[in-house]
Amino acid sequence: TRYHEGDWECRVKNNKTIILEPTNRALPAANHEDSLISESAKHIQNKMGGFHNLSTTTSMDDVSFNFADKNGIEKKMLLQLTHLEKLEFPGFHPLIVVVVPEDDYMSEVLQANDDAEKDIKKTMDNTTVAIIISIVITTISSILVALFVTLPLKRLNDEFVKLASLD
Repeated sequence: TRYHEGDWECRVKNNKTIILEPTNRALPAANHEDSLISESAKHIQNKMGGFHNLSTTTSMDDVSFNFADKNGIEKKMLLQLTHLEKLEFPGFHPLIVVVVPEDDYMSEVLQANDDAEKDIKKTMDNTTVAIIISIVITTISSILVALFVTLPLKRLNDEFVKLASLD
């Protein structure tokens, strides 16, 4: 897209040039020369009823579609739609559509998930070691306390037995 003599100009398939005037402000994304842009626009038109009512009809099922690249390799794509409400004026409602291959997006999610699982495992291992050390220390402390309490009582008992045998 480039600015041309006061109007917006957009290049579409078959080298046609469409001049966008105040009466025609919608970019013809479905006819764009880039197949990813045109397929994304067609998906939005077919599954979501067009660009004009995206905010009310968008669901999680609608934001993904299959796309075959120039080599015929089919990939699942994800759409993110953002309205630029602060830039709106009568007849102009800008919308940003970001298209990302699901594999690229999911690889980051899966990597974050793997990292989180490693952190959780490490924390669990550290917690297990801390619990085992606490149990050992508690057991040793309990035995020592029992010895410190019972040994003087045993000595006192032995003294009473000696005194009782002197009768």
